[in-house]
Amino acid sequence: MAVKLILLSGEGKEKQFYLDSISRLDVRMDTVSTFKQLEKKLLESAYQGVLVDLKTKVRALKQEKELAYQILEQFPVVQLRLDEQTQEIKTLYYGKSIGDGTLEEFILRDCRFFEPRILRAAHRVRIHFNVMLSPTGLFSEADAEKTITCDVSRGGCFLFSSRKHHYRQRVFLIFADLKDRTPIIGEVRWVKNWGEALQIPGIGVEFKEITDGQISKICRTARLKP
Repeated sequence: MAVKLILLSGEGKEKQFYLDSISRLDVRMDTVSTFKQLEKKLLESAYQGVLVDLKTKVRALKQEKELAYQILEQFPVVQLRLDEQTQEIKTLYYGKSIGDGTLEEFILRDCRFFEPRILRAAHRVRIHFNVMLSPTGLFSEADAEKTITCDVSRGGCFLFSSRKHHYRQRVFLIFADLKDRTPIIGEVRWVKNWGEALQIPGIGVEFKEITDGQISKICRTARLKP
């Protein structure tokens, strides 16, 4: 069965180059030119991955870029850049400065076995929960980082952090404001490194293992729909 993907890219040679490069693969590709169009498509149809042209992303309005964070929690996403000199496609995951392989590898490795899904309209709320963040689950003095959430949704949160993290890293969270202190297991979906583009450094985390009581309390406190 063909892998169903969607490409966000403005009109131009980059877009056509991306399409030509995967034309020999068993892929069904839809294309859009703005984040608003991307959101509409993802809410209407199920996809297995999202491709984002870096040049188009840079030109997007700030409020449109916020949508990217929601998408990253739910789909395999890769950023693309066409190298003018070598005429090669460079691939980047969010929060990384080096490539993760070819576009073909991304499709075959990350998208092919991903269950097609429709974008959940997850609402984000700016709220500051006190959180202990640990990469190991030990929560020792040297291991754990005291931090806060900058915003939360039903599926995850953005945590302030100046430490080094990487895409798909497993992390453990203890929400100090919850009565249930069972560590929540999460996966890093995107990273904002310290010192980059006048932004708050931190990580976007998708909740992977969380109790019903914890998510219910988070939703009630943040006034999110449970």
